[in-house]
Amino acid sequence: MQDFSLIIPTLNEADNIGSLLERISAMTEQSALTPEIIFVDDGSKDGTCEQIAAYSGPLNVRIIQREDERGLTGAVVTGARAANSDLVVVMDADASHPPEEIPRLLAPLITNSYDMVIGSRYIGGGQTPGWPLTRRIASRIASFPASCITGVRDPLAGFFAVRKQYLTAIDHDLSGFKVGLEVIATAADGFRVMEVPIIFADRMQGSSKMNIPILATYLRQLSRLTFGQLNRSAIPLLTTLALLAGLFDAFCFNLATNLGFDLDLSNVSSFLLTAVLYFSLSKLLASNAEKPISLLPYISICMMLLFLRGGFLSLPSLQTIHLPLFATLFCIFSGLSLVPAILLSRKRKGKDAINWPLLGSLLISYTVVLRLVYMGNIELIQEEAYYWNYAQHLAPGYLDHPPMVALLIHLGTLLFGDTEFGVRSGAFFCWFITAFFSYRLAETIFDRRTGFMVLILVAVLPVFFGVAMVITPDAPLIACWSGALFFLYRALIDQKKNSWYVAGIFLGLGMTSKYTIALLGPAIFLFLLFDKPSRQWLKRREPYLTALLALLIFSPVIWWNFQHDWASFLFQSKGRLEGSARFDLPELLASILVLITPTGFLAVLAVIKPGSLLHHMIGSTIANNRVRRSHAFALTMTLLPLLVFILVSLSRQVKLNWTGPLWLALLPFMAHTMYRSRTPRQLFPSSWQGTLMVFVLVYGALLHYCALGLPGLSYGNSRNFLLGWDDLATQVDTTIAAINQAEGKRPLVAGLDHYRLASGLAFYRSKHHDAVTRDEIVNETTAGQFFGRNSLMYTYWHPPTLAASKDILVISQSKERLSTERLGRHARQLGDIGEFTVTKKGKKAGRYYYRLLTWYSPDTTNDAVGSFSLPGTGKRYTAKAEVSPSLTEKDSML
Repeated sequence: MQDFSLIIPTLNEADNIGSLLERISAMTEQSALTPEIIFVDDGSKDGTCEQIAAYSGPLNVRIIQREDERGLTGAVVTGARAANSDLVVVMDADASHPPEEIPRLLAPLITNSYDMVIGSRYIGGGQTPGWPLTRRIASRIASFPASCITGVRDPLAGFFAVRKQYLTAIDHDLSGFKVGLEVIATAADGFRVMEVPIIFADRMQGSSKMNIPILATYLRQLSRLTFGQLNRSAIPLLTTLALLAGLFDAFCFNLATNLGFDLDLSNVSSFLLTAVLYFSLSKLLASNAEKPISLLPYISICMMLLFLRGGFLSLPSLQTIHLPLFATLFCIFSGLSLVPAILLSRKRKGKDAINWPLLGSLLISYTVVLRLVYMGNIELIQEEAYYWNYAQHLAPGYLDHPPMVALLIHLGTLLFGDTEFGVRSGAFFCWFITAFFSYRLAETIFDRRTGFMVLILVAVLPVFFGVAMVITPDAPLIACWSGALFFLYRALIDQKKNSWYVAGIFLGLGMTSKYTIALLGPAIFLFLLFDKPSRQWLKRREPYLTALLALLIFSPVIWWNFQHDWASFLFQSKGRLEGSARFDLPELLASILVLITPTGFLAVLAVIKPGSLLHHMIGSTIANNRVRRSHAFALTMTLLPLLVFILVSLSRQVKLNWTGPLWLALLPFMAHTMYRSRTPRQLFPSSWQGTLMVFVLVYGALLHYCALGLPGLSYGNSRNFLLGWDDLATQVDTTIAAINQAEGKRPLVAGLDHYRLASGLAFYRSKHHDAVTRDEIVNETTAGQFFGRNSLMYTYWHPPTLAASKDILVISQSKERLSTERLGRHARQLGDIGEFTVTKKGKKAGRYYYRLLTWYSPDTTNDAVGSFSLPGTGKRYTAKAEVSPSLTEKDSML
């Protein structure tokens, strides 16, 4: 016979006591368990204590009455301290928890396989019959933050078995709402938790104890477990100081701006001066009982606040409101934000000095808000402007990419106008898709805590932060890749046949985003061959119908290529392999370090390296066959596509962004290196903490620089961001208006490069115009294909022959390219070379040159140079100037 103690807290449960004891008695008769039943009552007024005292059955029942104490956690801890057995089961008295499941809860503890076993409503087999949809949603929402802290799916469960020592160790705060949550969240590293499904039945007698005070107690408990125990007596003083600091900040900021200092210098100097003053006063006035303030976390949080404030100060709406008033209000707000900066910088005690729930929540929310604030304040990069021109020429395909990025930009600009925010809104949306499916994959393989860690990585790793900030084909590609991985996992590992079809939808949508996702096809086939449980699918229809579904979604792109001599397919295959051979493997490795950080790269090696400590841990400690298969699935979906890029890099140039989506499959395993309890080395958790904070600060600094500037730094001639191009567009329009007035006709505008000048000018010249004027500007703005350069889709949109006999205002970043030797044969007359000096926020942001070409002629009969080809297409186009380098050598992100 196995003894255990059964603790049942009660408060006005007289109607349920008799039937509950009968069910417990029946359970003991059918099992080899002997319970000691301890009722802990918190002042019931309905005769509950009398019912328990009157019990005369075979069970060993006793009651502890608490007259002056209240709280579920305190009641359970009181019962545990009075328990005689090392094994303790906790359950409610309202008959919602099935006593028949107690043997299943105790079995893993008896064999010492786990330290705690939860009767869970939310794992497979768990049910909550009779609950309305609203209650289910509310319960899920309430449990989600606790799940992220603990990693279990039902952290608020009141039915669990645990060793007595973990309950009696709770001595700091006995007013918590859920004692199981308290045990898991405060246990030391290595605490083993298991969930078994139960059917949770609503109470038949009595009334629920849930009310507003109970909810408030839960929120306080959640706050304490996340932020730590706060010294409430210090908060009024800190808040008063912060308010005064905000006013001081506002005074310094407005003084600096009134004295003529630039906005960036005013913002940085006033805030940093205030932050130093506030830190000094807080430290001076702190009591000896308070934990000391850690300087490095305080500095980090202050810098995060500074960069976020810079984003708000750079909002375009500031141009229409009173800046000093807005700045004053925001200075006061940021001053008050120094209160949590101080509180969160207090040193933590205990084994795990990294508070991942707090740090992760801060990083995730901060990066989302940072992108949201800045994405409309910073000029487009050249690729974004080029893809915006895609959206002005909607088609089922384009030379260099499928059409998904054009559709996203088209929808975004319909909703938010032809603005930077409108262009980038699709990327912002795609990030949430990526985050959702990455979380779900990690949760499905492991638990919610791992899913939360994956959310941190998706928020901060450069590859994911970048594609969420700027709109490129990689944004929808990564979103579709994450969705495809999740449903492929459900199909292959969990044997869910309908998941095949959803995976096919994501694969098809991914193909319309970027062809790279086709590399998952061989990886899927390889896994089907070598994973024995998955081979059955080779004989079933679902994988083949999935492939057909993906092709059906992709078919418009195929049709476009058929109509254009397979131009895009050739460009992205044969065209990428053309040109001189070069060994680019070091560049590939460097790009991986940039995309996932050096710490992420080491984590990948730890996960995939045979015989590594983490590999052995996954194979044994958390082990089962499902996790081993999950590991094989992740490696296959990552390494096979990576092998393709490695082979290409041995003889051809590779691009920075190529390997970006590959790491999605490994994220759940990389997240394990963030735990101290799941990696024997202390290196990884500390390295991750430092890496993530450094990169978040780098993002903030870069965005602040691009939007507002940084003191002492000039903009220079940016080659990627089109900084100051609102100013350039205004100068170009002024020049065109002058030419129109003098000559009686408007010239075309041609940027003498691949596509940067044409794309940027088309967007910024039409940004503040109506649709009709926008179309006119787009149609009169073109690129260097008129003069022999490879200008990608501009060769299709604006063939050189259509510009015959027209005047062209040619613009270049190089004065030499406007020389008479290069342009003279294309014109009857050339004007003088002029100059555009571009500024942003009063700082020089670039210099461009222009020249008016009268009566353009694409005729090349007098030119011995003559023609160029688009890589891989086999097509040749005739023009008169220099032939640009192959696109496979020149382009940046395409």
